[in-house]
Amino acid sequence: MDAIHKENYLKPIVPRVADIGIMLECLHEVYESEENLLLAGKPLRSTMAYPFIKMIESQCKGLSVKDIHRLLWNIYLTGIEKSAFIRTSKVQLSDYEKGAGI
Repeated sequence: MDAIHKENYLKPIVPRVADIGIMLECLHEVYESEENLLLAGKPLRSTMAYPFIKMIESQCKGLSVKDIHRLLWNIYLTGIEKSAFIRTSKVQLSDYEKGAGI
């Protein structure tokens, strides 16, 4: 009986998105598409905004999902353009980013 050679399986390395700017850009697009649902009071967990806010939460310390959503939703509701939303949001979140001040 011949031996069967098994090749070692290498798990593909998939980089994690850790750039808050990218997350905020995606969140802005989701806020645009689900604005009516959020304004109508649909629970955040039932929207596509929730996963993006969870990703942002993983990059911040001391802020809950609810706090992050409240902060970013209020910025979004001011009606500023996407790039201004991203800049303003980054400034507001900068004190909470993991690794900030190191």
